[in-house]
Amino acid sequence: MMKKVKKRVDANDANSITFLGGCYAEGSPLGLRQDYSKALELWTRAAELGSSEAHYRIGVAYLTGGSVEKNMKKAIHHFELAAMAGHETARHNLGYIEYKSGNMERA
Repeated sequence: MMKKVKKRVDANDANSITFLGGCYAEGSPLGLRQDYSKALELWTRAAELGSSEAHYRIGVAYLTGGSVEKNMKKAIHHFELAAMAGHETARHNLGYIEYKSGNMERA
């Protein structure tokens, strides 16, 4: 399985790159050790290729501070890019952030 994923990653397939990033973020049965910096690197590459899921995952990383220092501006930026590309959960998160900030109309 890993050979197939790496082949697609080498072909710049954004979905495969995002998937591999997730494998590094969580550790995986594919034999990868957990490596948040590698995950963020892969998600950034996939986001540059247009992956809304990668933008969403980067947004979550900045929102929670799990793998990077918390940065709400960067989280919102990536959620907005994901939402504009049709990512529903990113859109939900933006609404929730606005709600928590007291911006009910925008939420």
